[in-house]
Amino acid sequence: MAAAAKETVQHVVNGLSLEFDPRSLALRSLGCGRARWLDNRPKGEPLWQIHIVNAEGARLTLDGAAARRATARMDGDTLRLRWDGVHHADAKAGPFDVRVDIAPSSSGRNLTGWRLTVENRSGTWSIWHIVFPRLCGLTPGKDAAGDRVFWPELWGVQAVGWDAMTEVSGPCGGYGKHSMQFMGFTRGDRTLYLAAHDPDLWQKQMTFDPGKPDAQPRSAQMHFLCYPAGMGEPGNGYAQPYDTVVGEVAGDWYDASRVYAAFARRQPWATTPPPTADPRPREQREVLVWEQASVNAYPVDRITTVNRLEPKEWVARMKTLRKRLGVRMAVHLYHWHQTQFDTNYPDYFPVKRGLKALVAELESADIRVMPYINGRLWDLSAPSFDATALKHAAKITPQRANPTVRFAWPEHYGNGQQLTGMCMASEFWRKKVVGLCGRIVKELGCGGVYLDQLGCFGGGLCMDPEHGHDLGGGGYWLEGYRKLLAAVRKEVGPGTLLTTENNWEGCVADFDALLDTSWNKDGNVPIFPAVYWGLGSIYGGDVMDAAYRDGGDAFVQRMGMRFVWGGLFGWGHFEPLLERTNRELMAYFTNLCRLRTKHAGLFARGEFLRPPLVTLGRGGAASDHPLQGPVLSGMWADADDERRCGLFLVNVTRKPQRVRVAITDERWRSARMAAGVEGVKPARTQDGRATFNVSLGALDAVAVPLTID
Repeated sequence: MAAAAKETVQHVVNGLSLEFDPRSLALRSLGCGRARWLDNRPKGEPLWQIHIVNAEGARLTLDGAAARRATARMDGDTLRLRWDGVHHADAKAGPFDVRVDIAPSSSGRNLTGWRLTVENRSGTWSIWHIVFPRLCGLTPGKDAAGDRVFWPELWGVQAVGWDAMTEVSGPCGGYGKHSMQFMGFTRGDRTLYLAAHDPDLWQKQMTFDPGKPDAQPRSAQMHFLCYPAGMGEPGNGYAQPYDTVVGEVAGDWYDASRVYAAFARRQPWATTPPPTADPRPREQREVLVWEQASVNAYPVDRITTVNRLEPKEWVARMKTLRKRLGVRMAVHLYHWHQTQFDTNYPDYFPVKRGLKALVAELESADIRVMPYINGRLWDLSAPSFDATALKHAAKITPQRANPTVRFAWPEHYGNGQQLTGMCMASEFWRKKVVGLCGRIVKELGCGGVYLDQLGCFGGGLCMDPEHGHDLGGGGYWLEGYRKLLAAVRKEVGPGTLLTTENNWEGCVADFDALLDTSWNKDGNVPIFPAVYWGLGSIYGGDVMDAAYRDGGDAFVQRMGMRFVWGGLFGWGHFEPLLERTNRELMAYFTNLCRLRTKHAGLFARGEFLRPPLVTLGRGGAASDHPLQGPVLSGMWADADDERRCGLFLVNVTRKPQRVRVAITDERWRSARMAAGVEGVKPARTQDGRATFNVSLGALDAVAVPLTID
């Protein structure tokens, strides 16, 4: 009599328990201790999918159910999963052999490193995408309204409660949606962590899908979609060169950020700037206030207005602001060229008449001028666009895997002009951008250059076989981009400001600051400073004219948020602060600038600590909204003295506030005040944590020096 087939396959790796269907090795459940994170019982869900294409453009999706045989075994402390002979009989697609290894991760307890390998034994089919790992069956906890999903969109965003959750999907490095390669789902005091600890930043997308709101039971999934090398080439395989880390983290978004930081802060793109970068400490070179300035669009040949003011009047206001605020300032300058915006790139010259005089006057007042250029686009109708430019454009094949023509896919940004992205591996494009930056600095006398879209287009794809890189997936985009920035820095010198749009983590070491273009979201959480404290800076805040309406509440909130989270002030129009009606706002902002300058070393090089818990009076409501307040908070450790840190509080309302502040960072729970601060008194400890009573005046900000023994 034959032995009964196994009803399930179960294994435990570094505290993570996994249960599989014995036939297909579909994942039935994933848990840690008593917590079951994923529940796909009874059938299970495929752990991976491969999307394949042939030369005629046919597309198929295969998973473990299409394998002739699937096996699982423990090899020491590593779980080895095998699917042999994955195929599609009717389409004659395959066979593919798929391997997944799940091993303990060095990142910590209850964390595992997953790697997938695909051997393509088909002579005609190409691997196009790989979805791995598919973490399906993510179910609500006992308090579904308290469940949270977070992801690294610019500063970071968290959605609280299933009713607030929507699909979050996009390329890692793409337009700020996923500036880093990790996300997490928190239930109570535990988080399911999903991350790609990928040092070469291969192209990939990251997705959280909460499922249908009316589904019973409710079920979400998280996954990566990976791009293999050799896309479109028959017979290409895939060997994942990095760990996908899956597991449970004790804590929430901050604790998960610390896990990712332990990986990311070892990477050259975070820690190793170009050899010719400014070697001074960050606080000695950072610009604190960033003005956005737009030169008149018409007439195109000369400057007649800046921000709708006569140039001399606008320059005078900039000088007054520089003197009143007492901090380093820069002007992010748009429309300085005679061509229209988003037109004729990269043919920015000739410039508008009067530009050099404008630049000279600002630079002589110690106000840096940083003109806009685009770091990756070429206008298809520009006079300079020719066969050579087309040759070096990034190519994509949107319809078929292997057509006779590879397309430079056009983009447009509202004005109908067609532009194409250039390949970051191209030396030709590199020389073009370096030459532009050199002219801006050396001919125009500017102290900075803004290279648009490089920080929001990390991990771009190119499938041109003549460019000398892998087709589709690979580390060539990061490598080419870093060569570009090293060459730019060498050309313009260490003292030139370099910035870009958004905060793709591959840009952290190369730029002086990264522009926040997403402005503000109700669910903002400070994931970026929790990972890249002391290494990267964000500027932004959307302080255009609308921010000053209704008494300037939006201005107050946005600048307060950036203050406590270590950001730089701007991008926007600061001229309205000089109006008599905005004297209150000027006093508030001047105080923020003063405190930021006084404690520059903490913000520029110190470690961002877990934000404290602020409550309104005894037993009052928590004050943790990053925009509404009423009291915003942040804590920063002293980079030069491990026993000291700073607690920063901002009252973003126009009435006095009395709050109780409890230190939540475990390392500082016994902190005490290092010096007396008006309005701040130590209070009785709560749960063994240092606690302070703080009185704040209207639109007030305070810094409290703390120390531990």
